[in-house]
Amino acid sequence: MKYKVTSWISFLGALGWGGTLFFFIVKDKAHGIQLSELLLFSTFLVCQICTILFVFWTGFGNSFASMSKKLDLENEILKKQIEQKALKKELEN
Repeated sequence: MKYKVTSWISFLGALGWGGTLFFFIVKDKAHGIQLSELLLFSTFLVCQICTILFVFWTGFGNSFASMSKKLDLENEILKKQIEQKALKKELEN
């Protein structure tokens, strides 16, 4: 449960910081955005995108779900290997 809570906090925090930084940089910039501001914003944006992607890839803290998916896949592979061995024995006889 604590992984799910911290992942949601990270996800919403990354979205919030991205929106806040974008608002402060674009606000009152009718004449244009300076290069230093753009570089600063882009470095923060990369960190926020990485945080959001990490949270998505881990399934919002469901690390156990990914482990169970791996186990299910391994079980299916083992079942198919057993079936293949049984079919080979039948063909040999």
